[in-house]
Amino acid sequence: MLLLNSHSTVSDPADPQGSCGGITVPAQGGAESSRAEGSLILALGASGCEKGIQLLRAWQLHRGHDVGALRLPLLPRPLQGKKYVQKEGRHCCVKCFEKFCANTCMECKKPIGADSKELHFKNRYWHDNCFRCFKCYTSLVNEPFMLRENNKVWCSNCTAAEDAPRCKGCFKPIIAGDQNVEYKKMVWHKDCFTCSQCKQVIGSGSFFPKGDEFYCVSCHEHKFAKTCAKCKNPITSGGLTYQEQPWHSECFICSNCKKQLGGKRFTAVEDQFYCVECYKECVAKKCAGCKNPITGFGRGTSVVNYEDESWHDYCFKCTKCARGLANKRFVRHNGKIYCAECPKRL
Repeated sequence: MLLLNSHSTVSDPADPQGSCGGITVPAQGGAESSRAEGSLILALGASGCEKGIQLLRAWQLHRGHDVGALRLPLLPRPLQGKKYVQKEGRHCCVKCFEKFCANTCMECKKPIGADSKELHFKNRYWHDNCFRCFKCYTSLVNEPFMLRENNKVWCSNCTAAEDAPRCKGCFKPIIAGDQNVEYKKMVWHKDCFTCSQCKQVIGSGSFFPKGDEFYCVSCHEHKFAKTCAKCKNPITSGGLTYQEQPWHSECFICSNCKKQLGGKRFTAVEDQFYCVECYKECVAKKCAGCKNPITGFGRGTSVVNYEDESWHDYCFKCTKCARGLANKRFVRHNGKIYCAECPKRL
């Protein structure tokens, strides 16, 4: 709890016997030594206040006196017509009070004099006009405050701002009520969360992180996205890869019927792609034996080519004995294929 004290000072006291309690001791040694010691005691113990007495007792111990047995008479110092302070039942002149009894201000490090207002909190003291916010210098008399490091006092507003999270963009505090964006324990004011490329505010919109940078969808597409091998535009989602080249799914289609080929069987002919049906109808050679397309799919993926004709490997056989002739010697007679033995029997 912060307390405000105002020392009671009186001028021309009504009690004509009022005095500032100076202190002396009986002479120890010669007269000159006694006068020197007496002057020191007056300087240390003047006013009879507690601090003065403590200083005096320290001096006594230094001189080897038995403090408990020593009785020191007060040497009166008249206070008539002067200001004095009454402290713990004793009268103390202003000069002695400020020298020996006054508390020291935590802010300016000067004594808090008899005519000053004093504030104290947890054994710390301030002049009332020194009790200000360390950050904004606002007076904190009768105001809420926080005692922080180095015994500095802060107002509630500056305390809240100092302890608030800092915006990653502008490094200013984000206080209660501010709209903000959070990502992986980092926080920004909403208007400070911008695209690293175009500097437009991303806010609560979609974005792509790249290391310590953040990009809006458009800038990320142009800067980092793969480019379709056909249309040359960025691939933002989905897509597929063929022979290490990226494609939009809608760009990887049959050259004849335009159906998408992703996940389906197809054949590539001179950089053109065909689904199975279109390849059979439009591109594939016809078998000279069965007259069906040679597609390379299913049974008979091997092809036998001779002169300008082609056969499924299982269709390339002797016309007479039907023996398979793929990778074997054969004879062509009158446009027909025979094994090496059958023509001899014709």
